[in-house]
Amino acid sequence: MSRARGILVAMDDDELRAVLRSGYEALSRGDVDAVLALLADDVELRDRAEAPEAGVYHGHDGARVAFQQTDDTFENYRIRPTAIELGPVRDGGIRNVVVVLRQEGEGRLTGVRVSEDIAHVLTLKDDVAIRLRVFSTPDEARAASLES
Repeated sequence: MSRARGILVAMDDDELRAVLRSGYEALSRGDVDAVLALLADDVELRDRAEAPEAGVYHGHDGARVAFQQTDDTFENYRIRPTAIELGPVRDGGIRNVVVVLRQEGEGRLTGVRVSEDIAHVLTLKDDVAIRLRVFSTPDEARAASLES
């Protein structure tokens, strides 16, 4: 996916929401390359502490590991934004976005159906996400988005 520098931060709010929704749709269908196109080469992904494979992942290789762990854990995994809350563009072209999500799937080992709400804070700079942090609640994500 080719994009001009700064397009995610510079596009209007509706367009940005549409691009982010398409990224989560790609994740749900297992199209990792489409998701990676939205992430900086040196992206940092930070999972919530209570996640089964909690950790910090760096770069596209780390993102692939994180996405593969989710695929290894769940069958029929789906993640869907229920709200996308755009923060202001700050100095240096940085913008935090809180994405409230519903994730669902069945445990591969247990068959137990999982359905829960979580939230991501995406930190955008120029044309990509430079950081993705996962939180257990939207309120935790909102608070974190204001701190950095």
